[in-house]
This record gives sequence, C-alpha cells and structure tokens, in this order.
Amino acid sequence: MLEIDDTKNIPLMTLPGVFGLHSNAEIQYYTNTAKEIMLGCIQMQTSDSAASGGSNREEQIETVANEIQDKLPELFDFANIQKSLGDEISPT
Repeated sequence: MLEIDDTKNIPLMTLPGVFGLHSNAEIQYYTNTAKEIMLGCIQMQTSDSAASGGSNREEQIETVANEIQDKLPELFDFANIQKSLGDEISPT
C-alpha cells in the first residue's frame, strides 16, 4: 500500500517503453499536441476584432507563434558535438 510520502517518488512523466511503445511514440505525441494547441489558438480567434480596433486574426496568431518560438531552447551545434565525440558515435 502506498504511503503519502511514497507518492513523491513516482515520476511525473512515464517513458513510452513502460507501455511497450517505441520511443518515437513520444515524439508523435508531442507533435500532435503542438498541432492541437495551434489549432485551438486559431479556432478561438474571432475575425471581428479588426473592426473593433483590435489586432486582426493573423496578427494574434503571429504573436502567439512568436511567443512560443521565443520559449524554445537553442538548437544543438551538431558539428561541434560530433567533433568532440569522434567518428564512432553509438546510439546506446
């Protein structure tokens, strides 16, 4: 039986392998989630906001997209990583 203190040891995220799934399943999940978020943003926008003096739909979507992009981490420098690891790179 789980005690209250034992719940602190339960991981917040479960890897796909726990459910017998390939690790690419996690990538697909996050891709689908990002698409749903963007579709939700588009659907929530009204086209009348430009008439009332507000920004139009495209500007709102661009603002949300820019905010999301600003929060993304920097890309990896794969050339320098490969130089530091050498030619024999193994996935394991």
